[in-house]
Amino acid sequence: EKDFGALATKLKSLEPEATYFTGFYNAGGLLIKQFKQKGVSGLFVAGDGNPGEPFMGIAGKEDAEGVIISQNVTIEYVDTPEAKAFLEEYKSTYNSNPLMYAHRQYDGIRLAVDVIKRAGSATDKEAIIQALKDTKDSPAFGETYSFNEDGTKKDGQYMLIKIENGGFVIAD
Repeated sequence: EKDFGALATKLKSLEPEATYFTGFYNAGGLLIKQFKQKGVSGLFVAGDGNPGEPFMGIAGKEDAEGVIISQNVTIEYVDTPEAKAFLEEYKSTYNSNPLMYAHRQYDGIRLAVDVIKRAGSATDKEAIIQALKDTKDSPAFGETYSFNEDGTKKDGQYMLIKIENGGFVIAD
């Protein structure tokens, strides 16, 4: 969808304190731009399908100003030598900043290698499942991975980023 005019007009009449958008940045950037054009009040918060740079690229710096994005902890906010080295190598290799899940993919590969080593096999499904269940505090960028009995990750970490003066800051 590219025309959010009817939605913006309706929301403007409701005078919302906040709008939480859970779609992706290509729509989110257009939505906030049209909200600003129509004068929709309130805070605009976008979910993790809205990485800051692409979102701001579509919305424009002025219309993106003040938007808050809820997201996983991203590599640029992890203050470790390993994270800084990853970020530097990524930027020099790809000539851009990594999007929010690049380091998670790297962490996932490291975890998979560790699980297969502990399972003693890359093909024994039961051993791999057990090794994954037994994973406790596996190192990752800025956190560790442990899993619940049902296989879900324990203690997911999220943060709020605010677009401010054409950049990104951790929101209060």
